Amino acid sequence: MPYRQSPDWEAQITDLRPVPHSFEAEEQVLASVLCGDPDAWKVAKRMLQPADFYRDRHQFIFSAMLRVAKTHGVNQITVAHDLALQGKDLLQACGGEAYLSMLIANMMSSVFIEDYCWVVKDCSERRAKLGKAKELQDEARQPSKENSKPKGGVRLIQAPHNE
Repeated sequence: MPYRQSPDWEAQITDLRPVPHSFEAEEQVLASVLCGDPDAWKVAKRMLQPADFYRDRHQFIFSAMLRVAKTHGVNQITVAHDLALQGKDLLQACGGEAYLSMLIANMMSSVFIEDYCWVVKDCSERRAKLGKAKELQDEARQPSKENSKPKGGVRLIQAPHNE
């Protein structure tokens, strides 16, 4: 008898496709704000939340921007200072001041901030949909508690007999 895999073998394989993200768009959003463009900050804070960023360090940087904006202008120096104040070597975990400088040095233009934010938000929403789909798949693979056995016993229904 030939070897047969269980019918569920495909579900056991981990999906190796990359999740939607754009490091470039995330970097352009952060750079546009870090260079001190107040209009870029208005757009970014209106369109995005820290969780919309895929890369952890970008989430931390954007969170720092939100904290700083409550009392100061948002720019490279104030954001770096806030990250350093958070402790736990957060500034270094984000790449340090050198990473913040690199973001600004590689900035294309803050003119397209809405486009960059749209890409980041679109990828975030698609990741959220994938997360919900995964939850539904996991739920569908589990036996249903209410359907695990018939309620009130089994009833046979006899079809009408036509003569």
